[in-house]
Amino acid sequence: MTASLVPTTEGKLMTRECFDTIGQHASSIPAAAGMVAGYVLPSPFAWTDTEWDRFPDAAHVRITVHGTLPDWRHASVVDVETGAFTPADARWFVLAREAYRPGSATVYCNLSTLPAVRMACRGLSYHLWLAVRWDKAPASLEEVAQAVRADLGGLVAVQWRDAGACDQSVVFDPDWHPHP
Repeated sequence: MTASLVPTTEGKLMTRECFDTIGQHASSIPAAAGMVAGYVLPSPFAWTDTEWDRFPDAAHVRITVHGTLPDWRHASVVDVETGAFTPADARWFVLAREAYRPGSATVYCNLSTLPAVRMACRGLSYHLWLAVRWDKAPASLEEVAQAVRADLGGLVAVQWRDAGACDQSVVFDPDWHPHP
């Protein structure tokens, strides 16, 4: 699946910003955020209904990160990184999520796990949310642009900045979790 990268009249990409964090830090996200991402049970980092309700006008992106199997009914994103799910789990998740809600499966991974995710999910249609860096140093928007230019099929978002208690991503696809 190829991401919809929509240029403006100036030739720049139209983007949205997404903030994600663990439930206990949901209050660190700006109240006016247009898109928020959080975790579902059984994760110890799951958001409560109260935390989701803090953002009534935002698009809500739900992530599965812990458990014996990825929760494809309650989350559209599977987290594939150390301490979370594996690339093989991602394949299972994509198949189950696509049967449940076609066009909604998303795999979140970093550059080091990307080759294994691509191999495991070969032949499947899914979105990709990529973490460019995760070393507590702010990445630059130039790194985000490089990821887009790398022709990563299915790329809908790039997590590019650790903003302390929350992370920031730039979302390139206007159809991925549209505003409510």
